[in-house]
Amino acid sequence: MLRDVVAILASTPEKLKREIASMSLQEMKARPAADKWSVQEVLAHLDDIEEIGMRARAAAMIERDNPIDGVFIAASDSSIGV
Repeated sequence: MLRDVVAILASTPEKLKREIASMSLQEMKARPAADKWSVQEVLAHLDDIEEIGMRARAAAMIERDNPIDGVFIAASDSSIGV
């Protein structure tokens, strides 16, 4: 299962590149509706979540004896904007 997760995560950037390759910057910035995010906003959100949440959690799983203490609790703390 872990290998599947790693493979999916590793393939995501290339999949995203293929999906947006033919889009203009204007198309990427356009919101489909006033209350919906643009493609650019969705991609920025994915980048933030990967950096703030996923990297810290993955590092904790590798480096700590008990990765749940601290990292998982802090990552879900609404005071840090996650």
